[in-house]
Amino acid sequence: VSSVRTGEVWRRSEGGWRPWARPAPTGSGAFALGLDAARRVLHVSVGAVPQTEGYRKVDEGRSSLLTYRLDDGRQLARLEPPGEGPHLLGDMAVTPEGTVLVSDALGGTVFSLRPGASSLDPLVPPHAFASPQTPALSADGKSVLVPDWTLGLFAVPAAGGAPSPVAAPSDLVTAGIDGLVAVPGGLLAVQNGIVTPRLVRLWLAPDGRRITRWTVLARGPALADPTHVVLSPRQRIRNSSGVFA
Repeated sequence: VSSVRTGEVWRRSEGGWRPWARPAPTGSGAFALGLDAARRVLHVSVGAVPQTEGYRKVDEGRSSLLTYRLDDGRQLARLEPPGEGPHLLGDMAVTPEGTVLVSDALGGTVFSLRPGASSLDPLVPPHAFASPQTPALSADGKSVLVPDWTLGLFAVPAAGGAPSPVAAPSDLVTAGIDGLVAVPGGLLAVQNGIVTPRLVRLWLAPDGRRITRWTVLARGPALADPTHVVLSPRQRIRNSSGVFA
């Protein structure tokens, strides 16, 4: 569990919570965690924000991505986004092949870090997005789905390129998506702020450029203020529209 407030990463083991790492320098918070169980590493995005203890205005716009070895907590790498700032690396996803996809909220782009690489590579030019959130790799591996909290859902070629809007039915608002994860046939999306907080199931056309149908799985006070969603490999979720992992 990461803490924006303290900049720490905590780990629960043997029935209790304990500090595991402090990837963020004083005045910076720890944001997203990207677990790569196959390679036994954990990626952490950090950045300076006013909500963090010890924040200094002079540090605003500084951000980095760190990689730790799970077995002993050793720091393996610290990478900063290329180009002039400001930057704020936030939400991320790790593909089955171990590529890290991380959004830059202030830079308006999404970076990729492939296994063995020593630098972050932009998938789209700076400020291609207004407010990029959690990226997700499409089921066929050819596209990265990027929710822009302000503008809606976009698809970007996995190798990089111009973002294309993902068309949606007239009764669906795709702005306000914060968390996103791929499931068979489409996506699970967490929306907040723009609509009543909800968890939405989206079905995509084979080319991934159009939402063919959608349904709300949960909404309202029971969800409080949701931001992200993850899948458990040991669970299957059943709803009125079918079963998905």
